[in-house]
Amino acid sequence: MASIYSSTVNGWQLRLDYTYTQSVTNNQSTVSLSLYVYNNYSAYNNYSNTAYYTITGTKTYATFSYSSAKEWHLLGTKTQTVNHNADGTGSVSLSANWYSGISNSSYTPASLTISAQTITLTTIARASSLTITNPTASTNYIGTALAMTITPQANTFSHKLYYKMSG
Repeated sequence: MASIYSSTVNGWQLRLDYTYTQSVTNNQSTVSLSLYVYNNYSAYNNYSNTAYYTITGTKTYATFSYSSAKEWHLLGTKTQTVNHNADGTGSVSLSANWYSGISNSSYTPASLTISAQTITLTTIARASSLTITNPTASTNYIGTALAMTITPQANTFSHKLYYKMSG
């Protein structure tokens, strides 16, 4: 798990935790996000549609209430699937913000923001394919044409082909 933090305002801070799992078959990553706010004072908001959090551009309204404990409070979670490029590389842009619904307070900030950050995902190895025409042993002998075609998953790949004959 990794975390991204906002700047601290009056002791309040926003934290976005993320992890991801990968599917080699689908060439995708599934990114799981959890957004937290650190409540530095006994503050609350119990009015509908005034408080919201935003993760990767999706805004979610919710009623938030906090205990007076100075601790991290979970605002919400989100899971998103990200497609990788043909060569297996991939990235995701993460950002978050929180609006408290409280203005003109010297204790609670009106909002906190985590600016967009690009996270580079682990490259998923992509296998190239090999096609052989006329692959039967009875017709393959020295002097007979044998065509082998390598189809790379990305044009940046390079390959070495070793061919062994015996008998």
